[in-house]
Amino acid sequence: MNEFISIYRANKEDIESFVISTLKNNDSIKDDDVTHYRQNFYLVHKLQLMNAYWSYNSP
Repeated sequence: MNEFISIYRANKEDIESFVISTLKNNDSIKDDDVTHYRQNFYLVHKLQLMNAYWSYNSP
C-alpha cells in the first residue's frame, strides 16, 4: 500500500489528467464536472492515507 501511495504522489497530476481526459473522450464527463472529480481524487487520497495509517498501527 505504501508503494502505491508513493507512486500516486509522484504521478498525481498525470494520473488525474489521464482519468479525466479518458472520461471526456468517452463523453462521460462534462467540463463542469471536472472540479467534482478533482475533489473525489483528493478524498480518495486522504482515505488511502488513513487506511495505510490504520494498517500500520493495528495490533
